[in-house]
Amino acid sequence: MAIFREIERRLENLVEGFFTHRFSSALQPVELAHKLASETDRKRQVSVSQTYAPNVFMIHLSPEDFDELDAFQQALAHELTAYVKAHAEQKGYRFTGSVHISVAPEAELRRGESVIHSHIEEIDLSMPSGGTQIISKRELKEAINVSPKGRLVETDSGVAYDVGASTTIGRRGDNTIVLAHQGISRYHARIEADQDDFFLVDLDSTNGTSLNGEEIGRVKLVSGDTLTLGPIEMRFDLLEQ
Repeated sequence: MAIFREIERRLENLVEGFFTHRFSSALQPVELAHKLASETDRKRQVSVSQTYAPNVFMIHLSPEDFDELDAFQQALAHELTAYVKAHAEQKGYRFTGSVHISVAPEAELRRGESVIHSHIEEIDLSMPSGGTQIISKRELKEAINVSPKGRLVETDSGVAYDVGASTTIGRRGDNTIVLAHQGISRYHARIEADQDDFFLVDLDSTNGTSLNGEEIGRVKLVSGDTLTLGPIEMRFDLLEQ
């Protein structure tokens, strides 16, 4: 579509104008735009009548890339936000509020690498939309019902992941939560929501899944539980609604 080509052209102009002279990383803004679009598809939530897209994105970069982008983040975020909105419009997704994109350093990332996390955030219906499509109270209730109600937090790194109605965990990139470690199976485990309860299911992983030190097949989760997937330990938290 023409809108994508135009935004990508502006992003490429940023490369020529800013990156070429001051940015020595292999990181490319167009690549970030494509990853944001993929994240939007991956984290979409389907209700009875609508499909909702995440509207809050956090882009993690290496500390070196983050420092060099400091004076450039506002312009980059503006163009990336436009790309996400255009992608959502093309797919027919709805937002529950304005789209926000932030950038933060991640010590474990190398130059040129990036990781994106996103979630659906509720809105104050009295606030102006700022050009973003705002939904009705009925539609907002639907969106809240499919928005994340749980969270996993890695014990070592503190990295947090939203847990929704069905959350797959594994090494492959099409999982809801991607853990890029050789000790993690391609499709390692799944967290399923049933009413207000969550259940952890091992997907015949090679190195197994444990809950509070005991290997499991399928088990109910309680807030504060410790999950061990192969070599990675995580804490499960229920979110207040």
